[in-house]
Amino acid sequence: MIDLKENEIEIMICPANESKTGSAEVGLKIKHIPTNIRVESLTEKTQHRNKIITIDKLEREICKQVNNTLEKNQNLHDELLNVFKIEAKAISWLTNPKNLWKVQPLYL
Repeated sequence: MIDLKENEIEIMICPANESKTGSAEVGLKIKHIPTNIRVESLTEKTQHRNKIITIDKLEREICKQVNNTLEKNQNLHDELLNVFKIEAKAISWLTNPKNLWKVQPLYL
């Protein structure tokens, strides 16, 4: 469950998709301002039910975005770790006295 603050969301009321003239069916669109994620529910007959559905959708979308960001960061972390492992192996190979005779001097 995500703690959504009132100042972080923008709620817009709109007529439901198949709203008949004079009906009380009301849809909702919610925008999460920090992430700019927008969700809507126009299917239920009451505004309250549509609000519950849209908040649930919004929480799921925010969780997806957080998980994607964490996954990207983990991939970057793994790539950097591999680079440092390769460099550490090269440094340990170069600093090992047994390998010093294998290094050829560079003549220009």
